[in-house]
Amino acid sequence: MRPSFPLPLQTSLLRVLETGEIRKVGSSETKHVDVRIVAASHKNLRTEVMQGRFREDLFYRLHVIPMYIPPLRERKSDIRLLAELFLTRAKSKKMLDDKAWIALEEYNWPGNVRELKNVMERALILSGTSFVIEAEHVCLELMEHPRIIPEYEPLTVKSLSLSNIDREGPKTLEQVEKETISLSLQMCGGNKSRSARELGIAKSTLHEKIKKYGI
Repeated sequence: MRPSFPLPLQTSLLRVLETGEIRKVGSSETKHVDVRIVAASHKNLRTEVMQGRFREDLFYRLHVIPMYIPPLRERKSDIRLLAELFLTRAKSKKMLDDKAWIALEEYNWPGNVRELKNVMERALILSGTSFVIEAEHVCLELMEHPRIIPEYEPLTVKSLSLSNIDREGPKTLEQVEKETISLSLQMCGGNKSRSARELGIAKSTLHEKIKKYGI
């Protein structure tokens, strides 16, 4: 198995930690740095050392104040706090209904906090103009199969169109496109490249839609 942190890079990092000096690629000038290293890994580094995939000397250089952070599935009480934090960061005033909270709390979260963040971003887009985020917006599969990772369709304008029919009645495709693109840009902090990736469309297409709808 190929190590996720190749041994040559481990050697380079160890040298920096021991000497406190770095040299830019292509430069002959050495520069002193005074930094604090914060390292994280989802692997057992002691096991990696025993199996020859991680340098023992680097391990002890990094292993100064070890902290263990349990996975999200072992701290379900944090889910609500984190979900509300992601809504706040997105500057959204939407609320999750009871079934949506149950769906989130019963899921096993193999992707931990990052997966929860992605699910909340998706829920904001799928909920359209509705003030309430329902279970179907966070994907009902989470509640029905809490230990199975659901398979989601790519977030394209086409796949989102049927999810944006609210209680006021069906909308035109242009209305749905405009709302979906606006929400996506909001969630991506105005980053058009990221928004295009999330929507599954070319960046040039996104620019055309923005110009068309005056977003």
